[in-house]
Amino acid sequence: MAKKVSGIDKTIKKKSAKPKGGKEAGNILEQIHQLAWTGQHVKAIDVATQELSMSRLQRDIEMSLLDLRAESYIAQGQLDLAMQDAKAMMKIAKGDTRSSNTRISKPDSRLLTQALNRLALVQMRTGDLNGAVKSATKAVNAVGARSPRRTTNKGRDNLAP
Repeated sequence: MAKKVSGIDKTIKKKSAKPKGGKEAGNILEQIHQLAWTGQHVKAIDVATQELSMSRLQRDIEMSLLDLRAESYIAQGQLDLAMQDAKAMMKIAKGDTRSSNTRISKPDSRLLTQALNRLALVQMRTGDLNGAVKSATKAVNAVGARSPRRTTNKGRDNLAP
């Protein structure tokens, strides 16, 4: 006997078949943010986990989902799970994909900054203050690496001796 497929099952299959992006992803991220903001962390974690289980997420969307879920894990006192998400964020930022062992050719400094910030926050909460300072410093350096203001001594070259 063939299994009857409900409309909900079809919707889930359609969602997982195409990559998330744009307005749809923004709405989901906003929903998770609002759930967390109103203290509904269990629901926020559930929604983020469900979205993370979808295939073919864009890296920035996947990072934001992990970041929001880690934030709710911290609020729930589940620091070990928050650390797992922070480490997963680091892998993605460095170019490792979640679904395979292949590397994307170039790490993204914006995503690396986001991952290092989350890692520093989790390390701080777990009492690893030295690690938190190191991670936060790396995040600042990662921002500086992509900053257009990082040109050295441009203003001083024009000063009189």
